[in-house]
This record gives sequence, C-alpha cells and structure tokens, in this order.
Amino acid sequence: MDKNIILSKLNKEFPTLKFETHRFGRSEVDSVWVESQNLLKVIEFLKFEPELNMEFLENLNVSEIDQVLVLSYFLTSSYVFSEVPFSKSIVLRTSLVLPDGESMVSGFSVSHILTNADVFEDEVGELFGIRFESKLNKDLKIKRNLLPKGLRGFPLRKSYKMGSVVVDPQIKKSKSEAGQ
Repeated sequence: MDKNIILSKLNKEFPTLKFETHRFGRSEVDSVWVESQNLLKVIEFLKFEPELNMEFLENLNVSEIDQVLVLSYFLTSSYVFSEVPFSKSIVLRTSLVLPDGESMVSGFSVSHILTNADVFEDEVGELFGIRFESKLNKDLKIKRNLLPKGLRGFPLRKSYKMGSVVVDPQIKKSKSEAGQ
C-alpha cells in the first residue's frame, strides 16, 4: 500500500495531525505527531480501518528533549509477517511534559488496543517514570520488574543522578561483596 494512502486517510479523519518524513538508513520513515489526548483514537483508527489493519506495535521508543518525553509508537500491519509481505508501517509520536526530574508523569495506555503494548509500556514506564493509564480500569500502572530493588529515580532520564541506589538491608550480599 502506498504510504500516501495511509497519510491521506489519517489526514481526512484527523485534520490536526502533523506529518513528517525522515530518512533513516536506506529508507524513509513517516511520522505523525499526535496530541496525547488523541493518541487512542488515532491508534484505534489505524488498527480497525480495513485497508490499514495496523495492529502490531513493533516498538515503543522514548526520548527526553528539554524536559519533555517524546514517545514514538512504531506501528505495522501483521501482513508484513505473512507469506506475501508488503510494507505498511508508520510512527506515531506524542509528548509528555515532565513537571520536574523526580516526578512521575502520566500517559495513556494503548495495551487494550494493541495487545503486545503492555510489555513495552512496563519497560519504558519503569525506566522513564511514566504511569500508563488504562482505559479499561482507569488505574495508573507501573511495575518495578527490571531495576534493582532500592533504586531511586528513573535511570534513562537526563536528570538521573548516578549513585541513586539505596541499600536495602533485606537484599543479601554476594560472596564477593561480603569479602569471602
């Protein structure tokens, strides 16, 4: 499918979106900037529009620029993985303003639309301090599974200070740390 068809369908349905095309290696990447309050509607449209059928989240990337977290959702159609693949992908970008270096920031979860998004949201949530609000239960979720217990802050934020680990007396020392 021609990328212009995807962009024209999006533009017709959501006229306030901002479109960009960037060179990435040998290919071009189409990006669409979406206001965070419209993110769920745009993803639902891309997934359920019959000609698009973009139901696979390939990646969720987060970058911090000037106290703003930029979330990039790399969406693709499952047809890319079929016996007769064709390329159909797009990057949706949205931003979350950081109140200060240590505070959590809230964003909308897309895991009820894109089933594999939960894993990505858990990872970037823990590393960047994003709580993803679920549309299904209105809970803010953040799981601490990747980082060591006692770690303070969010290690992939620019404001993170090295040495922010608090020693938890309940965690046993290894033999090398205990001097044995």
